[in-house]
Amino acid sequence: MSRTAPLPVKVAGQEAILVGREVDELVAAVRELQRSLAAHVRRQGSSASHVTVAQLGELDALVRALETASPRPFDPPLRLTPAQVTLVRRVLADSTGYRRRELSPGLLELRRLLAAPLPARRSPATVAS
Repeated sequence: MSRTAPLPVKVAGQEAILVGREVDELVAAVRELQRSLAAHVRRQGSSASHVTVAQLGELDALVRALETASPRPFDPPLRLTPAQVTLVRRVLADSTGYRRRELSPGLLELRRLLAAPLPARRSPATVAS
């Protein structure tokens, strides 16, 4: 699936705008990591970590979120969950490290936003105080 519209992605209150090609690149990188993890699971067989198997599902959910996010300009940005932030960090690290790819400006901005620590979630007891 090729995306033509830009996708605003919101992380910790800040936005990065990914053009369609950048979204496609990110989806392709996620799928590469999925294939790599799936091969690892096949090699490990029944001894494969349940965490690794769970990550395959989480990566699939991330792909669905990226591919189905609304392309309309006035819709809210895609908000990454803390788990998705961790996955995208891993995908971008895999792309620039192991795969030695250059990141486009939008993906560099997204990586910069992802590098910032996420704000701590307040517990209900803290909010009530």
